[in-house]
Amino acid sequence: MIRRSLCLCVGLLAVAAIAQAAPVVNLGHQFVRVGGSQSVAVLASDSGDAAIQDIEGMTFTLQVGAGTGSAPAIGAVDFLASTIWTGHVSPANVIPSLGATDPQFKSFTLLTDTAGNFVNANGALANVTFQALTAAPGDFAIKLTNTKDLGSNSQFTSGLGATVPATFTAGTLTVVAPGDFDRNGLTNTADIAEMLKALCDLPAYKASRGLTDSGLLAIGDLNNSGAVTNADIQSLLNLLTGGGSIQTVPEPSSILLCVVAALQAAVLLARRKTRRCVVNRGQPTSTNRDRSA
Repeated sequence: MIRRSLCLCVGLLAVAAIAQAAPVVNLGHQFVRVGGSQSVAVLASDSGDAAIQDIEGMTFTLQVGAGTGSAPAIGAVDFLASTIWTGHVSPANVIPSLGATDPQFKSFTLLTDTAGNFVNANGALANVTFQALTAAPGDFAIKLTNTKDLGSNSQFTSGLGATVPATFTAGTLTVVAPGDFDRNGLTNTADIAEMLKALCDLPAYKASRGLTDSGLLAIGDLNNSGAVTNADIQSLLNLLTGGGSIQTVPEPSSILLCVVAALQAAVLLARRKTRRCVVNRGQPTSTNRDRSA
C-alpha cells in the first residue's frame, strides 16, 4: 500500500513538472559591423509538454536601446522560414502591431492557421536582421519585455488566448568597427600588433575579449571569406591606408606571426626598462647628497 502511494506521488510530481516547464528565450550577445548588417536567429528552448502548453500564438516585441533612436536598427523580421512557426502560420496571420514599426522597436502578433494547431517551442522564434549602416561602435540593450510599450511585451498564448508562462531574457547588441582588434572603438595602426597576437591563438583572443564566433568575424574577417586568417592582414593594411597604397605582402605563417608578436612585446619591455634606468640616473641618490654636503 505504502509503495503504491509513493509511486502515485512520484507520478503526480512528474506530471506537474512537465506541466510547469516553461519556454526560455535568451537574446544573448550579438554583434554587427559598422556599416553592415547581421542576421540573428532568436532561439527558444522548452522542456515542457507541447500538448499541455498548447502554444498557438504569441506577441513578439523586440527593442534596441531605448526604442526611440534610428541606429542600430531592426531590419527584416522573418517568422516563416525555418522557425517553429513554419507550416503552422501563414503570412496572413503575422500581423504588425499599429505604431510599432520604429527603427528600434518592432512588434507583431502571430496565430496558428487552425485551432488546436500548437507548436513546439524548441528552435528559432524569428530570424532578425540588425542593421548598423549609420551606427557608431558601442553596446546597446536588446530586449523582448520591459520595453517602452509595456502593453506589447512578448508572450506566448494558448489556443484559449491565455498567457503561457515563459522566460524572456534580454541581451546585448554590440556594434564593432572592422579591424578594431584592441577593442577601443577605433581602427588604427595599433590594431596591427593586436591582430598579429590574436592570430597566434584565436580561441584565446576571442575568450579574452568576450567575443562570440560572429563577433570575431565582424572584427577580423576583413576579406569576407567567412573566417579570420592570416590573409586578413593585407585587408587590414588596405583598410588603414584607404585601400591599396601599401604593396601586397605575402601571407605569413602562424609561427612567424607569433615570433613577430613576441619580438614586439620584448622590444616594448626593453624600452620600458631603459626609460626607468635613464630616470634613475638623472636623480641623485641619498649617498651622493651626503657627500656633496
